[in-house]
Amino acid sequence: MADDLTKLTDAIKIGKGTTKIAKQSIYVGLGVSIRLMLIAAISGDIPSAVGTVLQETLDITVILNALRVR
Repeated sequence: MADDLTKLTDAIKIGKGTTKIAKQSIYVGLGVSIRLMLIAAISGDIPSAVGTVLQETLDITVILNALRVR
């Protein structure tokens, strides 16, 4: 915190970037999860162990994407 208003524009840019990345992570994570669940439910081609690995891989990918904010 400082009395310098020029840093306000930087804070706004960081906030907008953070929101953009968070929304991207949410939409991609949900979209891929729903697609994989539908494939597993309809065709039954994904065994539970493979589904678990796919879900964990997706979770790690979303977390790594969120770390771009730093």
